[in-house]
Amino acid sequence: LARDGGLMLSVSATTRPKRPGETEGVDYVFMDQARFDGMVRDGAFLEHATVFGHCYGTPSGPVEAALDLHGHTQDQAHAALESFLSEVQARGLRCVLVITGKGTTTGAGGVLRAQVPRWLNEPANRARLLAFDYAQPKGGGLGALYVLIRRKRGG
Repeated sequence: LARDGGLMLSVSATTRPKRPGETEGVDYVFMDQARFDGMVRDGAFLEHATVFGHCYGTPSGPVEAALDLHGHTQDQAHAALESFLSEVQARGLRCVLVITGKGTTTGAGGVLRAQVPRWLNEPANRARLLAFDYAQPKGGGLGALYVLIRRKRGG
């Protein structure tokens, strides 16, 4: 991967339980059956299969857009997030990155890092999403979130 910039690591999703030593978002994205089924319905996987009673799927694509919230106040960040989610869903994008920053180096987490997951779970935003989770280290680690966007149904 390091030698070929055209390649990217894909982390599969699974419904099986996490095993000792495995890391969420590094080895797999672990989820329950209902969440997995919703992602299948919404076309969020390139391929998926059931193996030994557990489901596995390959996400359909890399990060297609990003929102960097560094330097925003809470009110500005909240409004920017809502606008961004609406826009990327309208554009048909499926996988985006929201950068919150990691917060201060004094051991306290950042305000936006704490608030963004709460905002993503607000009903208006949650209706646009399939899932979200902290990014892999190369994508910002705990200072960023991968967000999978629900396909907008006709209307």
